[in-house]
Amino acid sequence: MPQAFRSMRSSMRWTAGLLIAMSAAFLGPTRAVAQATGSRTAGGSMANGLEYSYQSRSSIGYGRDTREWLSFVVLWRMPPRAMAGARTGRPDTAALAAAERRYRDLRRAAEDSGRSFLGGSTGVVIQNAYVTRSDRQTLWVEGEAFTVPERDSALVVLVDLTGAPAQPARVVGRAYVPAELPEAFWSKHWTSGDTTFLVQSRNAHGILREALRTDPIIRAFVDSAVAAAPPRRD
Repeated sequence: MPQAFRSMRSSMRWTAGLLIAMSAAFLGPTRAVAQATGSRTAGGSMANGLEYSYQSRSSIGYGRDTREWLSFVVLWRMPPRAMAGARTGRPDTAALAAAERRYRDLRRAAEDSGRSFLGGSTGVVIQNAYVTRSDRQTLWVEGEAFTVPERDSALVVLVDLTGAPAQPARVVGRAYVPAELPEAFWSKHWTSGDTTFLVQSRNAHGILREALRTDPIIRAFVDSAVAAAPPRRD
């Protein structure tokens, strides 16, 4: 992957713990209940001019009964041209090198403070977001802190990067949506030996976009970002 494009959005982090609940002696004998919990972060391009990062959480009980739900989403409205020097076709290597250093510094600072970095970079445009590693999570986006809902709803943070890198990123809104998503969105995964296999729906970004657009604040943000973006050149 070239230095001009680097993204942590496709990275996925799984953590697992085991919670065992046993009845107190005065309640009489009963079977112990075990549940494994985990989280995953991922992201990508939702549409031309609009990128996203998200975290989901899951629980697996007896009988392999799995439930997965959305914790938070960060929507990044990108500049029309995210690459330095895109107008002339000659990338500004100095600007790219500076962005690369800043990206590494932000990532290292998050890791050193015990947080998981989930931003990324496209050319000279940096997406700066990280989340605490705890059950009661705090999401930091461009320096602003947000409390992550535990289960029933998902936090959505809207970020405007259209002025980057000359102008700072702006958090322009937040909203909450139901944490449940259509079954088709969730990836299918299984383990064989030491290898975990993961299959993601090809239309996952479209399913997520339509689910988020049920909120009027998010719908206005998404639609304006898509309308302002130049057409793709595939």
